[in-house]
Order: sequence, then structure tokens, then C-alpha cells
Amino acid sequence: TAVTSFVQQQGLALTVPFFWNAHPDTIAAGLLAEARRVLAPNQLVVEVTEKGDWGDAVIQALHDHRQAGYRIALDDFGAGYSGLNRLIQIQPTTVKLDRLLIQGIDHDPIKRQLVQAVTQLGPHFGFRVLAEGVETAEELITILRLQAALGPGVSFARHALWDKATRADEDCQ
Repeated sequence: TAVTSFVQQQGLALTVPFFWNAHPDTIAAGLLAEARRVLAPNQLVVEVTEKGDWGDAVIQALHDHRQAGYRIALDDFGAGYSGLNRLIQIQPTTVKLDRLLIQGIDHDPIKRQLVQAVTQLGPHFGFRVLAEGVETAEELITILRLQAALGPGVSFARHALWDKATRADEDCQ
């Protein structure tokens, strides 16, 4: 798979978890088991989007992944798919709130209430909550008050492509 090839080609010794954003079709094809042959449970978190076909094969593969000690992140939570059902089906270790839920949260009481409800569910369901797309200081303060952990946001750091990140690493040697 792209994940295992990338890790092997780069000779990475992963000391922090590698978050792999996997589509349900990729999971249904059996690629999680292949990734587990290369990466230890502390090295891999599979991020699965709610989009796509979530047949029995996907649910079973994610269940097997979690049973093997690996972590699962439910990506784009709140984007309008079947979020609550996914929480029950896969019991993720991380729930990543969709950026559209975070944008303008400091001005929107409904968004605040929804995020607060999810963060309060976290300890009961065994997941932590990450907020994606935090772009302003006001959003940051609001998210911290709601006890959600931070996630990616371009105000904090720009996204990097693998090949660009690799070249930057080579320049430092």
C-alpha cells in the first residue's frame, strides 16, 4: 500500500503516530492488515471518513484493527453523514470534528452546543475529540473552553505533501 511503501522507502522510525486517511473502499480491499505488518499499534492511526460505502467488510476490518490494538479516528464528524451510527459501529479512539462545525463556532451557539455534546460523550465512549480547521484566536479559545483537543488548521501550520516534506528533511542533513 502507499502507507507501507512510504514508511519503508523513507526508512522512517515512527516515534509519533502516522495518521493514514483511508477511504472505506481501501479498507474493504484489506489494506489495513497489510499496514499492520509494517507498523506497530503505537505507530498507526487509521482515519476513516464517513463518506463512501460502509458495508460489513469495512465494519469488520475496523473492528479487527481495533481488536489488534490499533487506533481509529473517525474523520469529518458532523459533516452530515451517519455520525452517531458510526460511533456505535466502530468505536473510534479519536473523533475529528469537521472544519465546517468549527468555523465561526465562537459566534454560533448551536455549533458550541453540538461540540460540547460530543466532547462530553468522549469519556463515556472512549474517544478524544479533535477540532479540525481552527483558524482564528476566537475559535481557538472557544474550542479550548469546550475541552476539545486541537487539530489541523492552516493558521497554525500549512499542509505539506510527502515529497516536499521529504525534501525539506534532506535539506536539514
